[in-house]
Amino acid sequence: MSLPPSGLALDLQELDMITTKKLVSAVVPLVICGGLAAPAIASTILTCAGNGSVSDTQMTSSQEYSYQSHSFEKSTTGSTTVKKPFSGTANVELSEGSVRMKLPHDLVPPLSDGKDAWYTLGDAFVGDKEITGSLRFNLFNKPKIRIDRVSGQFTLSSGFAEFNANCSVVDPNAGPKF
Repeated sequence: MSLPPSGLALDLQELDMITTKKLVSAVVPLVICGGLAAPAIASTILTCAGNGSVSDTQMTSSQEYSYQSHSFEKSTTGSTTVKKPFSGTANVELSEGSVRMKLPHDLVPPLSDGKDAWYTLGDAFVGDKEITGSLRFNLFNKPKIRIDRVSGQFTLSSGFAEFNANCSVVDPNAGPKF
């Protein structure tokens, strides 16, 4: 066995001592990039399917009809805030202590970076048993995120929306399912 050009060697005994449970991201064998050796960073990808609700505005209008004058005499309009249910899937990528996610379209507000954008978890805490932080859609909407690493439960909550999902790890080496 020859050593890589950079002089880095992969010690298999040390690699065996790393537990999968505590591994968020790791340096994997070298990837040759344009003749230079550089470590490739492994990332963990989760898919989280679930249900939630978002705040929505419902408009109502009414008219009062007078049988004496045979015409409409009063017209009123109003708006009510309602919770609109939805179901969807969030994708989460864990890499080197940073967390980013792509959320269901119904969950992303109109005033944001976009429905198909990836959002980085701010104030991210990546622990052995949980991942927590907050997203910033806009100035007013900053939902809190919690992912329980033991049960796989994903929770997003804010004054505007709620989303609960169950996460599972995506195996990048798996073949097609169909």
